[in-house]
This record gives sequence, structure tokens and C-alpha cells, in this order.
Amino acid sequence: MQTHQRIVASPSGVSLGVEIAGEGAPVMLVHGTSSGRRRWLPVLDKLPGDRAYWMLDRRGRGLSGDQARYALSDEVADIAAVAEAAKAEEIVAHSYGAILALEAALELPRLRRIVLYEPPVPVPPCTPDPVDEANIAAIGAEVEAGRRDEAVTIFMRDVLKMPPASIAAVRGGADWQARVDLAATLPRELAAVRAYRFQPEKFRNCRFAVLLLLGSDSPKRYVDAMQMLAEGLPNARIERLEGQRHNAISEAPDLFSSAVGRFLQD
Repeated sequence: MQTHQRIVASPSGVSLGVEIAGEGAPVMLVHGTSSGRRRWLPVLDKLPGDRAYWMLDRRGRGLSGDQARYALSDEVADIAAVAEAAKAEEIVAHSYGAILALEAALELPRLRRIVLYEPPVPVPPCTPDPVDEANIAAIGAEVEAGRRDEAVTIFMRDVLKMPPASIAAVRGGADWQARVDLAATLPRELAAVRAYRFQPEKFRNCRFAVLLLLGSDSPKRYVDAMQMLAEGLPNARIERLEGQRHNAISEAPDLFSSAVGRFLQD
């Protein structure tokens, strides 16, 4: 699939790089923490072929710039700016990127459909909380010491609760070094997740359809988060990806793409 690149200016002055693949109705793809726009390569050729996929590099990585200040609200504004530039009526988002996309959806009157794959929305009280101060501090300490490889490993093992086999598969993948290079963005994004609170009252009048993707084997924190979102968002439904956890985009691309494709073409 041929691609081309585009730069969109964010409201805060950061240059946001996007790689666009395919032709047709625009769909924005928003990756999560520790990855970039290439996160979507395993599924890009499996998603509906009548769309143009806008793969954003969120701030601090790849084609995009960054700034010293960091706030979740700035990233929400980034996503809204790119979606508006694309005139996208559909968004597919993963993990932390799904939290950002959900909040950005409030600013997108043309949005018709959004896919949220396991946004790590806190469901207080969360005990024990994997996105706790100790884990954030441990990751930050490894980054400061130059041990970025270990920082990413802690993130996957202690925050995402990925099993050893899945971590080993990611380590052996082509994008492991890219994840290591992005390790410095982990503490700030995890702190933002920890502070985030879903406010269902803001979404009461939203008309867009919501597909909540949940791995059937995912930890309870994701199950609880998906249930809370399903109850708090109008026009939302949960679909389980059998045998999967948080990494179906890479580990089960056909299954993931099939679920997304059905929703986009419904």
C-alpha cells in the first residue's frame, strides 16, 4: 500500500507527523504508549481497503515534534487537530491513545464511529493499581540511568501485566528498538493515565457509535474499565477478542482487523 506523509500543526505549536496509506474515507489511527505510527503495520493491509488510514505519530516520537510541557489535554488537542485536518469520521485507537481519542471525540462533531481497544481507564478504587507511583518511579529511574531496555521491560511486565512469552515476542519483533528509543515518554504518559478520570456526564449527548475491544484473557483492570465505559457511553458495545490480551494488533492481526472491519462497514 502506497503512503505519503503530512505535517499538521497542533494548537500548542507542536508539529504532528502523519503517514497516510490508501485512498477513500479517512480513518485516523492512534497508537498507545511505547509505540508510534508503525504500530499499525501488522493490520494495515487487513483493514477495509476503501479507506485512507491516517497513522499519527503522537508527540515525542517519529515524525512529530515535542515540547518540555506535557499535559493530557495537549495530546487530546493534537488528535482533534489531525482528525479535523483529515476530516475523519472514524477513529481506531489503542491503549493510552484510546483515552486521548475518546476525549478528543467530544471536539469532533463529524465523528460517526470510534474503536477503543483497551484504554487503561482507572476504575477507583483500583487495588493493587499497576499504574502506581512505584512502577512509574522505577521506569523513570531506569530511563535516567540509561537502561531504557529495562524501562520498557518493567512497563510491559509490571504495568501491562504481559506474560513472559508475549514480552519475548515483542522483544524479538522489528519494533523493539523503537520502543526502547521512546522509553523516556513512559513516565509522563503513565502519570497522565494515573490522574485520568472518566466523566460519563460529558458524553451523554454524543451520537457516535463506540466499539470497545477487549481481550478475553486480559487482566481484570481492563475488564472493569470496558464495563464502565460501556455503561457510561451512549451507543457503545463490547466485543471480546478470543484468546487475546492487550497486544492483538501484533499477535492476532486477522482477528483484530476482522472486528474493526465489521464495525467500520456496518
